[in-house]
Amino acid sequence: NKCTSCGAVLEYNIDKKKFICKFCRKEYENNEVIGKKHNVVTSVKELICPNCRAVLIVEENVISSKCIYCLYNVIVSKSNDNISTPEKIILFSISKEKALYKLESSLYNKKLLPKRFDINKSINDIVGVYVPFWLYSNEYKVNIKYKNDDINSTFNNTAYGVLNNAKEKKANIKFKLIPFDANKHLSNKLTKALEPFDYSELIPFDTAYLSGFLGQKYDVESNEGISEIEKRCNKTISNVFNSVKSKYYIKDIVMINNKKLNEEKYYALLPIWLVNIEYHKKNYFIAINGQTGKIAGSLPIDKNKYRIITLASFIVIFIILMIIVYSLRWGGLL
Repeated sequence: NKCTSCGAVLEYNIDKKKFICKFCRKEYENNEVIGKKHNVVTSVKELICPNCRAVLIVEENVISSKCIYCLYNVIVSKSNDNISTPEKIILFSISKEKALYKLESSLYNKKLLPKRFDINKSINDIVGVYVPFWLYSNEYKVNIKYKNDDINSTFNNTAYGVLNNAKEKKANIKFKLIPFDANKHLSNKLTKALEPFDYSELIPFDTAYLSGFLGQKYDVESNEGISEIEKRCNKTISNVFNSVKSKYYIKDIVMINNKKLNEEKYYALLPIWLVNIEYHKKNYFIAINGQTGKIAGSLPIDKNKYRIITLASFIVIFIILMIIVYSLRWGGLL
């Protein structure tokens, strides 16, 4: 995307939620850039890291970059017109400065951090990355059976449906936009810890939004996430069923089955700040949700502090148990 005044590259500004020229600082509303085919980048490049094989997506005017995962320098040589284009994107809401402030603020209560650890001196790199996700929407048909005489009258009048004298009930349960990490280089445990994202802010993808950020191409196919998403859905259905059963004291009620009726999926990019920290020649990885500011990752631990806190906790628990035992003996209960 080029500035109409000076021809310099435009970048998306998180705080102003506008595109700004890097040279003359002229501001553009989103609708002045997005969809304007004479300005919008119609193709992007793939950066394939020869070290860890991560595949990054950048604008066509980018010449070189550094791998966000292994910090290996990557040179871009040509465009790739066969790149799978994401359908949706959530834009960054939190700037780099705010992300760093949130990270620094979160360290105040970390008792196990080494005394000499300085987050500002230890940060190797912080990069805004649009990480690939598959977003699934599933619909299930659930059948349950029960005995009429076990049904609490309150249950009959709830949103679960008027049961009347029926012995069997059917319901459709819909799940919308369940995320599955389509990136092999970030652990699922880490990305799950960053949930939830606010999917009401999903908008159609445009390559203009990559300006100033990196994107990553998915390296996990959509069919690889189906089984895990189904497990999550089935677990939620079981939890809802057991909750209703417990709440209304229904004894003889069973779930016959739940059958998947429909499945939809989107290829989407979600905003994450990735922070690479080096401390005593060891690298630590922290991820920050670029929309909500939620933080997940690993930090260095002072082993001596860990031993002292563990020992102190054990002593406190032991003393409490001894007090309870002696109290029971004194009261003649033991």
